[in-house]
Amino acid sequence: MFKTTHGIEIDSVTVGSLPPRPAGRGITEKILMKKTILEKFFLSAGRAPRATMFYRLLALSVVCAAFGLLTETILGQFGLNIFAVVFLWGAAAILTQRMHDIGRTGYALLYLVIPVVGPVWLFMQMVKPGAQGSNKFGDNPLSRNDYLTVDIRI
Repeated sequence: MFKTTHGIEIDSVTVGSLPPRPAGRGITEKILMKKTILEKFFLSAGRAPRATMFYRLLALSVVCAAFGLLTETILGQFGLNIFAVVFLWGAAAILTQRMHDIGRTGYALLYLVIPVVGPVWLFMQMVKPGAQGSNKFGDNPLSRNDYLTVDIRI
């Protein structure tokens, strides 16, 4: 039983399960970290909020443009094409995650093939707020409902 400065008694405080921070990163932790970064950029599973989608697309664009230009000087047009395909794959995965956040499947990206109307519709979908709570694609990435639970008794 704790008392606050205002005289309110707090019975219990439970902090959500946060993993302990490792003292040093070994090779296993580095491999797992790389795997999750690759999953976030190149696999379509999960949900991505608006800001996350924007920053991931920006990072992917910069990296693919830099490496594409570098490999173009070495391998010619073939080197540039490799990173163009990598960018398209990553962008499709990130946009699919964004579609999952608003409750749609990744197949909705096929509307891009409709001239003029498709890209406008997709842009309108990308700026919509994500679905509140969980949906069939996973939990809301912005929710922090179970992070801190306080039982206050007066």
